[in-house]
Amino acid sequence: MRDAPEPGGTPSDATLIEGHGLSVDASWGHIYGPVDLRVRTGGVTVLAGPEGRGRTALLLTLAGRMKPTKGELVVLPRDV
Repeated sequence: MRDAPEPGGTPSDATLIEGHGLSVDASWGHIYGPVDLRVRTGGVTVLAGPEGRGRTALLLTLAGRMKPTKGELVVLPRDV
């Protein structure tokens, strides 16, 4: 369930990025996943994991620079 924005803005706990079952596979093998996550406004989100290419690939996916092989990614618009 998504949080409804308050009149004139977004609530401090509104979801900005939501991913379900995200994973990336390349021709040479599995990169990461499956990953479920929710990033909300008004805080700090830390991505931690083992050394390797998975964390970078996940960040590239969240930034829209790498397409996930599987899963659903929703990035909500935000006024800056």
